[in-house]
Amino acid sequence: MRPKSTVIWSFFDEMTVNSAKCKQFGKSFSRKGGGTTSLKLHLKSQHSDKYEELLLQEQGNQQNEPQTAKQLTPLQECKKQLTIKDSLKNKGPWDEIDK
Repeated sequence: MRPKSTVIWSFFDEMTVNSAKCKQFGKSFSRKGGGTTSLKLHLKSQHSDKYEELLLQEQGNQQNEPQTAKQLTPLQECKKQLTIKDSLKNKGPWDEIDK
């Protein structure tokens, strides 16, 4: 079994790759594809207090993750849409009015 990377595992025990057991009820749940969505839905519908705790823990984890600036590749940079302000700065020969 792979290491647990989500806080949902403080509320469930992994039995197999495709099943987990609720620590509150002791009930087993299927995890098709190894996801945790069914486990979260169980907490939400049966243990609302634990679900709120889960949401708070997830928010805390997101705030602790370092924020890295996204670097654009040269191709992404040239495809980036101009803002209106930048567009108005970039005058072309067609923008000149003949008087």
